[in-house]
Amino acid sequence: MTANFLGQPPVILASASPQRREVLLELGIAYDVIRPDAEEVTFPDPVSTVLENARRKLNKGLAMCGTDRLVIAADTVLYHRGQVSGKPVSQQKALDMLLTYSGKTIEVFTGVAVGRSSIPMASAAVERATVEFVAFGEAEARWYVSTGEPLERAGALGISLIGEVFIRRVTGSLSCVAGLPKRTLLWLLRDFPPVGTSESRIIPAPKEDFLACDVVKHERFQIDQADCACGRKGQNVHNKVS
Repeated sequence: MTANFLGQPPVILASASPQRREVLLELGIAYDVIRPDAEEVTFPDPVSTVLENARRKLNKGLAMCGTDRLVIAADTVLYHRGQVSGKPVSQQKALDMLLTYSGKTIEVFTGVAVGRSSIPMASAAVERATVEFVAFGEAEARWYVSTGEPLERAGALGISLIGEVFIRRVTGSLSCVAGLPKRTLLWLLRDFPPVGTSESRIIPAPKEDFLACDVVKHERFQIDQADCACGRKGQNVHNKVS
């Protein structure tokens, strides 16, 4: 049983990622899961890409949850040689991505968005980390692709799983690379008291503190109230963890 220091009801994680679920468990945050069917976009700029996709997932999540709940959404991409890489669409694409990483250092950007349907403004931020790869060849890359793991991961890489064997070092937050940066999430959550309370239960400190040290962009935005009102017609929350 996970202690939920944010109180009841559990937050809504608008993501099917097991790595993001693990981050919430490590933070002691109980959650329910929804899988928002949000159309994702890719821009030349990785920061704009993850911000927009996190916003879209949050709006869809708020629409699906049906009641006033605190919703968390995220999006992660890898950035290398001026290219933004999301999840590969095929094994060949995964192989091509991996081979460009050998012996190189790439950037990872994760956007996180947090909001409640009863509060008109939501918050989002982007955290950055870098990943240095060991040198490897096509045989090793093909073996990794054959495991199936790269097809489910941004940039064809599961750093906290089998993909760790290709990593020399990470500069920045491991949870950023995993898909839900802990510091950024806690930083954003301070603006949103849990449902049924009036005060945040996150570390009370100024915004300009260590929790925001790896944030490269932060914004507040208007949530899509029309979507949220429509979503209240039905409840689509499942996979409760407590």
